[in-house]
Amino acid sequence: MRSRWYDQFQRDLAFASTLYIVGYSLADYHIAGLLMADPKIAERTIFIQGPAVDQTFLRRTVNYGRTMFIGTDGFAESIARAQRAVAPSLDNLRSFRSLSPVRDKKTVARPTATEIFDLLVYGNFDPARLARSQPNEDYAIARADSVRTAADAVESKASLVVDGRLGNGKSIFLHLLAFELSSRGWICLKLQSGHPDLQRDVSALAEVDKLVVFID
Repeated sequence: MRSRWYDQFQRDLAFASTLYIVGYSLADYHIAGLLMADPKIAERTIFIQGPAVDQTFLRRTVNYGRTMFIGTDGFAESIARAQRAVAPSLDNLRSFRSLSPVRDKKTVARPTATEIFDLLVYGNFDPARLARSQPNEDYAIARADSVRTAADAVESKASLVVDGRLGNGKSIFLHLLAFELSSRGWICLKLQSGHPDLQRDVSALAEVDKLVVFID
């Protein structure tokens, strides 16, 4: 089954800390199939059923999650008493990841042969290692002129598209650009596509004057 509902539900399952299913029917095989697809979902699933304890329901759903026989009224009361989530801020964003450079002053050793091999052969790179290596080129080519040109374009409020073939270093360039913009006082964030808290987090960014969002 493929639909907008299905895709949204899959994203909700991936990011939700808890999944509450109110009034689940054992005859709903679509939901059962989704819950069975990932056994770890059972750890976060809670069924809300009527006040009368149903032993048959418990036996048949024991592998899918746990059940609370509190009814919809009891569920509503529990929600009303629940602690409210912390208001979004730059420190607790969920749908954006900071691209600010992480410089560990205690770790200044040259990159290992394994790190360079993984970067060149498999395209696996460590953003923290990249940040620590700057402005030297022990780990990756700095591309200073291109990075400054791109940063100037961003500061002129232009949209910037970085395009290239697979393995040509787009991700490394993205981080180098983020490091340069961060040094100029910009907040650099990477969008975590599909996260259900996007609207919540956007409200926290509305007051940020110097903000750059990278979309992979």
